[in-house]
Amino acid sequence: EDRARLVSLLGSLPPHPDVPAAIAELDAAGHTIAAVTNSPINTATAQLTNAGLAAHLDLIMSVDEVGRFKPHPAVYVAAAERLGTEPSRCLMVAAHDWDIAGAMAAGYRGVFVERAGTTWNAAFGSPTARVRDLWGVAALLDEGG
Repeated sequence: EDRARLVSLLGSLPPHPDVPAAIAELDAAGHTIAAVTNSPINTATAQLTNAGLAAHLDLIMSVDEVGRFKPHPAVYVAAAERLGTEPSRCLMVAAHDWDIAGAMAAGYRGVFVERAGTTWNAAFGSPTARVRDLWGVAALLDEGG
């Protein structure tokens, strides 16, 4: 019963305030957008649908497809393959330093979203870029980043 309630709550978490409009703008600008998660696909799809984001995503992928959890590089390589591109053409955007570090180990560029309460662990080296929110990602891409 507790597990079902937790899954239900996770599926209804709202996005950060900047996310819906920024994702819609990135989508309208023609960027390929994917969500790659350690969550089961049903949970991720419900959460992204309830948040109004799923319609803007080209891919929702669970690590269940790979049999490894992020930050294992195989997850990011598989996501690039699913998108029909090379890891070097991909940009991982996250507020989790470990997630970006895993993606960068697979050949991605990494953008760290510095949300309140997040910090970058210097042991991971440096991300490609840092932004305060998803509007920063849109600006970075507009600049050719």
